[in-house]
Amino acid sequence: MRALALFAATIVAATLTAAPPTLAQTPPPGAPPGPMMHAMTPSVTVTGHAEVEAAPDMAVIQAGAVTQAPTAAAALDANNRVAAQIRKTLAARGVAERDVQTAQFDVSPQYRYDQDGRRPPEITGYQVTHVFRVRVRDVAKLGAILDALVQGGANQMGGVSFGFADPDKLRDQARTAAVADARRQAELYARATNTRLGPVIRIHEGGGPSGPIPFQDVALRSAEAAVPVAPGEQAVGVHVTVTWRLD
Repeated sequence: MRALALFAATIVAATLTAAPPTLAQTPPPGAPPGPMMHAMTPSVTVTGHAEVEAAPDMAVIQAGAVTQAPTAAAALDANNRVAAQIRKTLAARGVAERDVQTAQFDVSPQYRYDQDGRRPPEITGYQVTHVFRVRVRDVAKLGAILDALVQGGANQMGGVSFGFADPDKLRDQARTAAVADARRQAELYARATNTRLGPVIRIHEGGGPSGPIPFQDVALRSAEAAVPVAPGEQAVGVHVTVTWRLD
């Protein structure tokens, strides 16, 4: 925050120096405001920042199966059985079909290589990988779902990430707070220069919700209790750069 304040102060000092009061002029009637008008108008530009923290209300996981067999058909059949069980487990735990999507599917031959390099690689079997991307809309059920998937045969588990089903509500709160922070700084500079804030000339938004919070990979073993999952809190941040006219 101190770095932001120093940066904003540098911008303000440069703006006030480059635009002395004698340059403040009224444009001809009917003339649209443009860069020259802004350059002739004393102004102050500051950047406000705000973050809103809340507990995530949804999670995204990846779960699937890897199977191997001497033939592609056998490996595929085995994988299909596990994949069907995964989808059945998710449905039983209240995960809607629309929240389950195939994220990866491939069939790969397995090779045996000649150590001397005199013979070409020999196909010894096939491996089938099928991974689903699953959206869990009730974080309270996440631990039980992870445990049920492992017990149901899933042997390919990706990391877990947390987020918000509707981040716009939090982002709007952060926007309001960021503008208030910018105005607080601008009013300070206005008082220090014996001026007052006029209307807003320009406003620009940057930032946004932070990335999903990663969670360590889940151990692929059955457990007597549900996997303990701690979603914690996640921040949604916004910074806005606002220019006010100085009167």
